[in-house]
Amino acid sequence: MSLARGVTLLTPGRGRGAEGAAIPQRLGRVLVVEDERDVAELIRYNLVSEGYEVVLATNGTDALRMARESHPDVVLLDIMVPQLNGWEICLRLKRDPALEGIAVIMVTGRVAEGDKVLGFELGADDYVTKPFSPRELVARVRAVARRGKPADGKGKKAHLKAGDLEIDRHRFEVRMKGTLVELTPKEFDRGRPPGAAPRQIRRGEARRARRRDRPRRGIPVPRPEIVTDS
Repeated sequence: MSLARGVTLLTPGRGRGAEGAAIPQRLGRVLVVEDERDVAELIRYNLVSEGYEVVLATNGTDALRMARESHPDVVLLDIMVPQLNGWEICLRLKRDPALEGIAVIMVTGRVAEGDKVLGFELGADDYVTKPFSPRELVARVRAVARRGKPADGKGKKAHLKAGDLEIDRHRFEVRMKGTLVELTPKEFDRGRPPGAAPRQIRRGEARRARRRDRPRRGIPVPRPEIVTDS
């Protein structure tokens, strides 16, 4: 796999000093967008040690390209990176129908309340300020990655795509050719778009419905009042 300058792919067991070490089970792929080498190495080491595959990008342009190529489970995003800042990267990820399901965690030194609010408004799933605890960061990665997956690994996929139709069960959204389709919760649950023909009623269902509507014996049924012209 050829990688552009500023991008590194590291898998469990392939990190520095990992020769001969047992390779843990891969838990998922994480894209780390960080231009400070020491911080990036700290994050990489802890994620790889826990069994994650890590992709490193040092600028915004490479980050978006690697997100499209590798489709990570989680993006750890610093705000102050060259070419495209973290705000713009997050906005583009969440506006792209093919990438909007990727969880984004802001990892930044910007601690102001306004910065945190802006991050969440742009679609970030979590916000971690520097300095941070590596163990806590790994726990947060595990938590946001778990949200889009079934607990037993056997449930329905969170994101489905068939031609121009896309269904995101995690966000309860349906898109046709990239355009959001307005559905009620009942329509989304049944998988029937608005305006579609209702399903056919079977004979047994119709008979039971008539039986429910039939007045019970012994209960008087009021007769309709007849009005005549005088």
